Amino acid sequence: MTARIPLLAAAISAVALSVPAAASAQAPAPTGGAAFGDEATGLVVEPGAMLGDPLVIRGNLPSLRGAAVRVERRADGDDEWTPVGRDVVGADGRLQVTWKTDAPGRHELRVVPDTGTAQASAAASGAEDTASATTTVHRRTRATWYGPGFWGRRTACGIRLTKRTIGVAHKTLPCGTRISVRFEGRQIELPVIDRGPFAKGMTLDLTQAAARAIGMLHTTDVGWARLSTPDARR
Repeated sequence: MTARIPLLAAAISAVALSVPAAASAQAPAPTGGAAFGDEATGLVVEPGAMLGDPLVIRGNLPSLRGAAVRVERRADGDDEWTPVGRDVVGADGRLQVTWKTDAPGRHELRVVPDTGTAQASAAASGAEDTASATTTVHRRTRATWYGPGFWGRRTACGIRLTKRTIGVAHKTLPCGTRISVRFEGRQIELPVIDRGPFAKGMTLDLTQAAARAIGMLHTTDVGWARLSTPDARR
């Protein structure tokens, strides 16, 4: 835990930045539908990965047996799809593609027939056979946590800090910006509620409750990704 300068005064509404109960740590689990099994169809991928690490994307697409397909990604806010791998769907309907993650942020993944043309891919994107899933790719950085000594005080974003407050401090991101933090296989979404950290080389300062939710006990390396920015910047 690093030393912090006094919390800055701010006139930002705590209601606008209240943290929903859903902002809790999550162990890796498949996305894109039910747990992958003999009866499930679609794509299955872990909810998060670290930038540069391989991410295995599996699928069960019985209607595309024997077809050449392409798995593509699209980051939040982007219009274009980028290929991440190709495969031929097996006789059992299974496919597997490994993406060496090369772009941070939240991504939608889809599988389309590998026709080789952008126009055909666009047409196939609305087809019944198209499967999709989502995942978040995180950059590596250093993070610490804080809390004791600040209970009851208001953060730079106007939040009253308690032992149960789920949030994170960042030097520049607008209050209310949501980020994803990944540590040792656990993942949590957090709103920016404060300014900091102020120790050299640190990017994030999690509240004590957020750090405990993902098992972060001391200053360490984590993964993080920016997810969204509030419309009203403050």
